[in-house]
Amino acid sequence: MFARTEAHNRYSSFDPTLANPGANGLLGAMAFAGSCSGCTGKDTFENPENNDWGPRFGFAYRITNKDVIRGGYGMYYSGISLNYSAPGGYPDVGIGATYPTAIDTTGGRLPAFYWDSKAGGTCPMASLGVTCGFPSKFVVPPPLIGPSIQNGEDARGVRADALNLPRYQNWSFTYERQLTANSTFTLSYIGTMGTRLPMNGVGLGLLDNQMNPSYLSSVGGNLGLPIVSATAQALPVVQAMPVYNGLHLPYANFTTDFLGPDVAQALRTWPQYGSTTWRSGFPGGYSNYNSMQTQYERRFSAGLQMRVAYTWSKLINNGADNALIWAAQVQNPVNMAAERSLAFDDVPHVLIVTYTYALPFGKGMHWVNQGGVANQVVGGWHFAAIQRYNSGRPVNIVLNNCQICGDNVGTEQRPNKIGNGSWSGGKFDPSNPSATPYWNQAAWSTPTGTTFGNAARTDPNVRDFPVFNEDLNLFKEFPIHREDVKFRFEMQAGNALNRHFYCTPNTAIGNGSFGDVTGQCNQPRHFDFGAKLTW
Repeated sequence: MFARTEAHNRYSSFDPTLANPGANGLLGAMAFAGSCSGCTGKDTFENPENNDWGPRFGFAYRITNKDVIRGGYGMYYSGISLNYSAPGGYPDVGIGATYPTAIDTTGGRLPAFYWDSKAGGTCPMASLGVTCGFPSKFVVPPPLIGPSIQNGEDARGVRADALNLPRYQNWSFTYERQLTANSTFTLSYIGTMGTRLPMNGVGLGLLDNQMNPSYLSSVGGNLGLPIVSATAQALPVVQAMPVYNGLHLPYANFTTDFLGPDVAQALRTWPQYGSTTWRSGFPGGYSNYNSMQTQYERRFSAGLQMRVAYTWSKLINNGADNALIWAAQVQNPVNMAAERSLAFDDVPHVLIVTYTYALPFGKGMHWVNQGGVANQVVGGWHFAAIQRYNSGRPVNIVLNNCQICGDNVGTEQRPNKIGNGSWSGGKFDPSNPSATPYWNQAAWSTPTGTTFGNAARTDPNVRDFPVFNEDLNLFKEFPIHREDVKFRFEMQAGNALNRHFYCTPNTAIGNGSFGDVTGQCNQPRHFDFGAKLTW
């Protein structure tokens, strides 16, 4: 894997280790690729790993003529898009296109500037700050090379490890038994561990420019106060900051970089920036999957072919779910270990039954064993099905009104878990889902003040609805003239038993709809008919 470069070095990145001269030397500034004055002298900010080796081995041993054991191990990698596939703009701050703005200092009462030159030797409204002629001082063509150019705005960064390929280690051990000449039974242990999985920036905790939650108790309700009017209660947590008008600030120009900065902004990891955006995320995710898998297979015999498979498994991760790769949620940015929990894709029980049966009618079959028209009508019909039954996925229970998210701490606040969460006695009625909430609301409580709840990111005892589904298929092939020309007619019945899979109930504590089921999330029973001619 090679690091990304830009042909003309139009490439910049936030560097958390670089001193920022516009913020009194605080660490965290913009760096620029290339060999210009003030540039890094390098053409990239990435340094991907070069140890992506993938050993693999396997073995098989025949115990008896009917018993075999086999196993193996392998290390694999998945790809990463070379495009910067996250919101927030490309990493070309100071080098890409800019949109100069002439500032209107009169609040819209007068124009920002007059196109015409001085009329009669004077510039009208000059005393009110309105200039004459084209405002060239606002038009500064790029590049704008300077470590402090993004102070007071968003700092876009590219991490050195952004291109480390996701790594997966797979292992298995299988016992297989031949039961009859046409059937086998298999029992397997299969495990997978994923590391270096891509995550969005919030998974970095404090390095995503969040505020240390220890300030929540020491500063109290002063976090949202403007820094120029904050009470003395806020001062003990910012003692090391320079003094400005009697108040402690992170650096002298803080009040000019931000419009009405508050105490919470002053306590960010890098207070000189309103936010940080890590392009392409970072490889901080991990997952661990363990499963027992069984399978009974009957090869085609007496018109029947079938397979029954059951999986009992557990999947744990730290929020690196594929579907949520840019939407990981974090409660406490200094306790990222607490984000380890069941994955949103954890499905502990899965039963799948598939089969095909040649109906015993027509020539060569037990019933209506004759050719001609009778065979064309009733012979050659097959019935097939795929039936799937699996348990529901865990959910993320949160507070409807996060009391800390506006203070630059995490992205969600979780409740305290004080009960199981599932109803006892069958109070929830699937036939009337609006009558009773799906979950027992008394199983959670709201933390006091700005404290964190003890509930896990996903609740192992609270899951959304299980999935039951049956897809059926009836088809017949008609040979036409020659055996290699066939006409096939079939009828498919999707969700044949018209199972209802309800959408995940509301998961926000404090919302009046918490636990309510809002609708159906699968397709009702439907029939499809088709025909196909092959030659």
